[in-house]
Amino acid sequence: MHQTAEENSNNQRILVEVCVGSLADAIAAEAAGASRIELCSAVEVGGLTPSLGLVEQVLSAVEIPVVAMVRPRPGGFCYDKTELQTMRCDAKLLLDCGVTGIVFGFLQSNGQVDAVKTAEFVELTGERDAVFHRAFEFVPDPLVACEQLITLGTTRILTSGQALQAIDGAQLLRKLVATSEGKMQILPGGGIQSEHAAELIDQTGCQQLHIGASTALCDDSLNLRQEIDFCSYDYLRQGNHRAVDPERVAAVVSALT
Repeated sequence: MHQTAEENSNNQRILVEVCVGSLADAIAAEAAGASRIELCSAVEVGGLTPSLGLVEQVLSAVEIPVVAMVRPRPGGFCYDKTELQTMRCDAKLLLDCGVTGIVFGFLQSNGQVDAVKTAEFVELTGERDAVFHRAFEFVPDPLVACEQLITLGTTRILTSGQALQAIDGAQLLRKLVATSEGKMQILPGGGIQSEHAAELIDQTGCQQLHIGASTALCDDSLNLRQEIDFCSYDYLRQGNHRAVDPERVAAVVSALT
């Protein structure tokens, strides 16, 4: 029988995972009561692989578990051979550093889970957490994908229930919990605020939440020259990512010779 949030709080503490992108954030999240940290860089574009320096510092500074993102670029989740090579290397280095698990997501161009790449990274992770991230929002049949990820041995799925905010995806999240049947964890994440956190637990039956709980801070040094903008907005549109154009490189080299 489905437990209420109040009954859950009496029987089991809900695990709260916080997405962080710096040492200061990791320390602050643990001090505020976080149960686990997801460590990334470039959280503003959905999170990328963090530097090894940051990983080592965070692992030395906090006592709660730390999982680390393995994502080589912004945009989608269909990676070529060179990107996959980088991801393999990053994953091995992160695991060697001592993270509790790695967070990744592989899709084919049609949105289906890339089972071959996912299976490789689950095996690479070994006994530690293999987390399929919010690439899951783009799979065409989430219940089929959920069953597939269970079969592949994934530890958990981070998802908003394919909604802009997890509270709006509660119905699908509950179906995913039922589909997983305790064989895999479902981790709701996406726009979760304090005012509906307990409601989300109550509606889904999940035992953990993933939050950003962020605010905007300003580094005023860039405001000294307003006419110079370091943000390339053309590369921040949905699905876009930056890539070197070899013809343009060759054109500049040719112009100088």
